Amino acid sequence: MSTYSKDHFDANNYEANRLTYLPEFVKELVEFHKKGQSTPQADSSGKIDVGVDVACGTGKFTTLMPPYFNQVIGTDLSQHMLDSAPKTADNIKYIACPAEALALEDNSADIVTVATGAHWFDPAKFLNEACRVLRPNGTLAIFGYIGTADFPKYPQLSPILREFAIESTGLGDYWDDGRDMLVEGYYDYMAILSGSCGEEKCCGSSEKQSDCWSDVERRVFPKSALDSENEKHGQSQPRVSQFELVNSKTVVADSQVVLEKKNMSWNGLRKFLSTWSALATYSKKNPNEPNMLDKYMKKMIDAAGATDLDEVLEIHWCEILILARCKKHQA
Repeated sequence: MSTYSKDHFDANNYEANRLTYLPEFVKELVEFHKKGQSTPQADSSGKIDVGVDVACGTGKFTTLMPPYFNQVIGTDLSQHMLDSAPKTADNIKYIACPAEALALEDNSADIVTVATGAHWFDPAKFLNEACRVLRPNGTLAIFGYIGTADFPKYPQLSPILREFAIESTGLGDYWDDGRDMLVEGYYDYMAILSGSCGEEKCCGSSEKQSDCWSDVERRVFPKSALDSENEKHGQSQPRVSQFELVNSKTVVADSQVVLEKKNMSWNGLRKFLSTWSALATYSKKNPNEPNMLDKYMKKMIDAAGATDLDEVLEIHWCEILILARCKKHQA
């Protein structure tokens, strides 16, 4: 069970201080979906029937979806997180269930999304499940932000934040299993979807999982979002062809992909970093140690020579978006 499911995790702080997603991204996602349909799916109001947001947490992305769907379903393993998810529209409902065993009928969803959560899943099992619940030509969107960032005015801050986020000298050893998958740009998902990593079967059929997906693409912003993937997979020899195939489906965007542009003050940055599950785990395991967040905030403030903690920082958070269509046969 992930840290988010545990009572010591502050779900209210998470809801108040996490990064937010671009509202217009939902519209772009719906347009991508419509382009893959042989017949129009939207009703007279222009809405798609059912959207499912998996690992929805406190509903950060789920609550952006209702204007575009007749029904929106948010699922999460943690009832603790769902208890803090607002029901901002009549067409939202929340269900506690694992991502690999969604409490949904076959062929019941038009679009399935995962916002900064797919790294906690078993990729092959989740893709099987997404294919099961999606209708033919349904859309899967996996996206998220790594926690690393570019600071245009203070580039010296990027390696300090990276150390805090992923290195063993920072919080690297305190994340739940799966975090590396996000840091590496959801490479494992791309490898399956692009057909370069074996013979996993899909939905109990004889088809490879990659045969069940089409129009696979990945967008990243900024380019540094691929640093960890390149370090791990770019030079590893028997996987070089796989690496090349994955990257042939990857483009570097010119601006934010899914995140609402959120520049922060130093104090705002601290509040956001305080929502990280690894920090909660570190604090629980090391109750007598100094606060690690305070240590790294001081490092960054000193490196920038900052004296005004209300200064607004321009921050380009590293983010990833994967899109794919489910091309399983009609039932």
